[in-house]
Amino acid sequence: HGVFDDVVVPSAPLKVTVKAGDPVGFLGAQDLADEDNYPQIITTDYKAHIELLSLDEHVPDVVANVKGIKTGKQFIKLKLKRPLYLRNGEDEESTFEQMSAITRADAGKIIPRDATYPFTDKNGVTYFQIRPHTWMHQDDVEQLSQHDLAGLDFDCIEAEHTTDFTRTLDERWVIDALKSISSHFDSEKGPASAQAKM
Repeated sequence: HGVFDDVVVPSAPLKVTVKAGDPVGFLGAQDLADEDNYPQIITTDYKAHIELLSLDEHVPDVVANVKGIKTGKQFIKLKLKRPLYLRNGEDEESTFEQMSAITRADAGKIIPRDATYPFTDKNGVTYFQIRPHTWMHQDDVEQLSQHDLAGLDFDCIEAEHTTDFTRTLDERWVIDALKSISSHFDSEKGPASAQAKM
């Protein structure tokens, strides 16, 4: 077992097996304040960093889900500057009223679909509850499966084979990695995200 914020090197090599769905640890956590509610609700967004080094030329195709596999665990990803809705009523008679609030800091957040209590109204439109009393329209989220790794923020950074690691920072893959990290910050999400991108 590792220790948060420490690098732990075992004294002997360990055989580590990670199966789909296993927790692999967190590199960081970001507390997100919901600016539109009072009292303010704070949610924590955890980020994990996983590296896969492979000579298999099909890894980018797997990440891009080129076969369009839609089975398995489902997720929704919140789009930027999309309206939020308030649910009125219960059961089949529920209606949804658009609020003045839009997604900003929450944009890009990925939530397991079953945790959003999907509700389909009498017109066949599905709404997802992203927090108490706050819903989003089906057109304002991206619906993803566990196989949509690119949509789930996995990135492939390809590099030529090398045996010389003395000039790693000069290599193109480092620039690509930094660009990938930078792409997750957006000034449209608010000042904290804009400052992080600088």
